[in-house]
Formats: sequence, structure tokens, C-alpha cells
Amino acid sequence: IENKKIYFIDGNDLELNYVYKKAKLYVCSSLYEGFGLPVIESQKVNSRILLSDIPVLREISNNEGIFYNHNNIEDFVSKLRHALLSKTEKIVYKNKLLERSWKLFVNDFEDLFFAILDKK
Repeated sequence: IENKKIYFIDGNDLELNYVYKKAKLYVCSSLYEGFGLPVIESQKVNSRILLSDIPVLREISNNEGIFYNHNNIEDFVSKLRHALLSKTEKIVYKNKLLERSWKLFVNDFEDLFFAILDKK
């Protein structure tokens, strides 16, 4: 990792959680997103988040974070600079999804999956 500003790791959930906690910023520049679990994981440790302004990321994040227009590089650079230089002491998210455990998400998905199967 020597002197790198951006790097990729292959690790377990404990290591991933550590990286989220130590990160200055989580950036999600998706144009299409399925669920956006990394957004919630970042919020759970009160990490700053910079997100492309698409409906699913607004919904998943509870409209909490810094959003940029993915069609405008100047907007991205401006928001990125703001996010990295901001002196806000602590970020506290109010996203209700943070109160749910991964097990509850899996149970909800399982219920939905079987409900769909029953309708066919």
C-alpha cells in the first residue's frame, strides 16, 4: 500500500469495516445501482459519502450525503473537493436502514422471494 492514495483490498467483513471507518470519503459514482449496500455500510460508521445523484442512491442513503451530477465533471470535482476539505466534526446519519441488521435484510429478501414464487 506504500504511498498509494487509492487501493483495493481483498478481505473479510472485519477488515472492510475497518477500512470504512478509516476512509476520509466513500465515493459511489454508479449510474445504475442495485441495492447500494456499501452506502449503508459507510453511513453505519459515519463516513462521509459522495454519491452520484440517481434515485436509488438518494433512496438508500435517505437523501443524506453529498450528491453530484454524474454528467458534470466540474460538479464532481467541486463536491469532491468540498467533501475532502470539510471541517465538519462528526457526521451522524438518520437513515432508518442503519438500524437493521444484515440478518433482517436477508429475512426480508427471503420473504419477498417466496412471496413472488407463491404468486406464480
